[in-house]
Amino acid sequence: MDFTPTPHDYFFKDVFGPGSGHLPALFSLMDPAFAARVDPASLRFLPGESIGDGLATSTRTDLTASFFVAGGTIDGKDSRFVFIFEHKSYFAPLIHFQLLHLVDAAWSRAIREGSDPLPVIPILLYHGPRPWSLPLRLSEVLGIAPGAAPGLPDFELQIIDLSRLSDPMIREKVPNFIPMIGLLAMKHIYDSLEEFIQVILQTTDEIAPPRDIMQKILLTVFDYATHVHDEGEPEKILSVFEKVFKEKNMTSVAELFKEKGRQEGRQEGRQEGRQEGRQEGRQEELRNNIARLLSKGLSPEEVSDLLDADPNLVREIAADPQASRRTT
Repeated sequence: MDFTPTPHDYFFKDVFGPGSGHLPALFSLMDPAFAARVDPASLRFLPGESIGDGLATSTRTDLTASFFVAGGTIDGKDSRFVFIFEHKSYFAPLIHFQLLHLVDAAWSRAIREGSDPLPVIPILLYHGPRPWSLPLRLSEVLGIAPGAAPGLPDFELQIIDLSRLSDPMIREKVPNFIPMIGLLAMKHIYDSLEEFIQVILQTTDEIAPPRDIMQKILLTVFDYATHVHDEGEPEKILSVFEKVFKEKNMTSVAELFKEKGRQEGRQEGRQEGRQEGRQEGRQEELRNNIARLLSKGLSPEEVSDLLDADPNLVREIAADPQASRRTT
């Protein structure tokens, strides 16, 4: 099974991946009794995207991390659990088998590295256009009743279905602005572009986060939208932005984008200026070298031959104080 990253993959990892500090927010959308036992401060991302070294690319996982879970062992002591976070923007009938493969790969890696295998819990974050309606238990996928085959490995899919969560519920359960907007963006990504922007900007307007935080996540969200929506060409999406800004009188957000554009423009201008400066410097050096060669008595034809043969020779010969008439 080939693994081809999508805009959904990049966005999910950008919002919740290493360095963000926002992955624990997903526990807020799970069973409250279990989530309350997870220690967010104990977050440890497992290295790499593939938790099964040397295995097929189907063992790639979106995010894998471990946390301490209170009372996670039989004797009541805290234990570190591994959580595999997969996300899907579409129905995945074979997700149970994919997750089992990932769990097995995690255990195989631990054994191979001489570590004790830890409890592994796969969690599916689903944000498709329709609520998840596929079976939750593996036994149902196999077409048998739970417990009908003693000894058969069976588990119930732990799923966060954003389509079944209202926007107010997401805002209540995830008060941190960046993961909140990230989840709302994933939930509404299949809405029309204008509706999508309305949701994001309305939430931004009501919460009014600090300017730097607002700029960071909004630019990421809108980049996500432009890569998913067919109508996401820069000119069209800019016109939608301006329309929504005007309707909501959100000049602060509009200025935010203009400010970012000016910053990028200044940076690009500085880079172009440096490049042009280096190019002009090389051209000036070449002109001076050619003039020195001509002053040494070389004919224009000989200088032209030198340039055709090796431009570096022009510099070497021009810098040689002993050089007189030379030919190529």
